[in-house]
Amino acid sequence: MPIEKRKSHSARYRASLAQNIAENGFVVMPCSWCASQGLVCKMITHRILQEQRRIKDAKRRAELKLDKS
Repeated sequence: MPIEKRKSHSARYRASLAQNIAENGFVVMPCSWCASQGLVCKMITHRILQEQRRIKDAKRRAELKLDKS
């Protein structure tokens, strides 16, 4: 009888995250990876907020860079 290996913490975390996205995520415009694989892209609200913050910060940095020029 084979011995079952215990999954690592990171593997359990990824599986939990994937399940959460599958159950609670909503369809968004596909990212480049999902588009290239022909998949539907889903996100959870937390990730959307992170992306909005990242875009806002990038915009602010670009404006500051233009102001310095």
